[in-house]
Amino acid sequence: MKKKSTLITVALSSFLNFSNSENLFAGETTADIYASATISSACTISASTMTFATYTTSEITASSDLTVNCSSGATFTTYITDSPDGGDSLSYKLIRYGTDGSSTANYLLMKLKKNNNSGAAMTSGAATFAGTGTGTGVSVGAIYGIVTASQTGRSGGTFSKVYTLNIDY
Repeated sequence: MKKKSTLITVALSSFLNFSNSENLFAGETTADIYASATISSACTISASTMTFATYTTSEITASSDLTVNCSSGATFTTYITDSPDGGDSLSYKLIRYGTDGSSTANYLLMKLKKNNNSGAAMTSGAATFAGTGTGTGVSVGAIYGIVTASQTGRSGGTFSKVYTLNIDY
């Protein structure tokens, strides 16, 4: 009997030595994990109200300041999308409240200019404001409205129009 227990001890000893070996695997390889995240660019635009003084047949001007807030590094271009409706290629109608503006008595002609009264005409994307976003709101310029002189025969009231600004980014 003693002989059998010696053989078992030798066999277990050999097995335990083999299991502690560092080279149990046939080989080794590696792989990379690529991780990414995307931040979408975003922009907003706001404009102050363009408020004119009372019209007395003399030219009057008013302005609207534009503020753009785009993601840092996002390039943008902003412009008016409306087409002139005042009978020429540069004039818009300010319509008297409560009317359709079809009668001369019910509208005032106005031109829009970029940054000052002698700036580029702001018509259907013809003049633009462009820049690169900083992540905070920044002033990009002003749109000037000019109600031209000598528009007689107009009815009293409040004349207005809403213009659409577009921003591409």
